[in-house]
Amino acid sequence: MTDRPTIDPEYFEILVVRELRKIGLDVTEPRVHRRTELPEPERGFLLELRVSLGRDAPPPPWRKRALIACRRQDGPVGREAVETVAGRLGEA
Repeated sequence: MTDRPTIDPEYFEILVVRELRKIGLDVTEPRVHRRTELPEPERGFLLELRVSLGRDAPPPPWRKRALIACRRQDGPVGREAVETVAGRLGEA
């Protein structure tokens, strides 16, 4: 079994935006909404980005504001983690 590569939150943010652009989304105004270290036993971090997402083709073009939550952790993401993010949509 190999160890995970070392990825800090700043590099993770770059990876997330790059992957969204690779699938054809126009990503603008990325802002960190929340960044926090996860407690044991997860050993990782949570990164929440507020972005403007859009697409010109295929028509009709669209643009929406989004809150993207990314977790880097050892274990699976549970239901509670997803519900916690949903609860923060209003403040974002």
